[in-house]
Amino acid sequence: MNNELICKACNVDFHQALNREDSRSKYFYSQGEGKGTLVTCKVCKVEEPRNRMQYLESMSYDLWFCGHEHIYAYKAYTDILYNTNYNLWTRIRHYTESTKSAGHQLELNQTRIFRLAKILLEESDQMIQEDLEPLTSDLTNHS
Repeated sequence: MNNELICKACNVDFHQALNREDSRSKYFYSQGEGKGTLVTCKVCKVEEPRNRMQYLESMSYDLWFCGHEHIYAYKAYTDILYNTNYNLWTRIRHYTESTKSAGHQLELNQTRIFRLAKILLEESDQMIQEDLEPLTSDLTNHS
């Protein structure tokens, strides 16, 4: 690929598909066209290109997430931090079922959101990757 003429989008797709440990990927993201495009999920700390992440506007800093479940886990977590009288499960249901929230239109795993929020609140000793595994007892907002 080094001396071939290819379109920019194909070049970006090629490099995004590479393993992050590949030397071509490292160069692409540190000095090449992809410089500055990697962002880290606020919940699970996974690093991905911006175009594969969800963005949540914040006045204080950039908030990037792997998906909507991570966004709503983070929102419920911050709600509890700022008002300890809130009930975590009630906040999650608000974000995933209330027509006042965009989350009600999405198929979201409420139980996974709850588990992720508990980890963020440091009320669970499970690891993030363990909580991302689907369970038979998981509830969704459309079930």
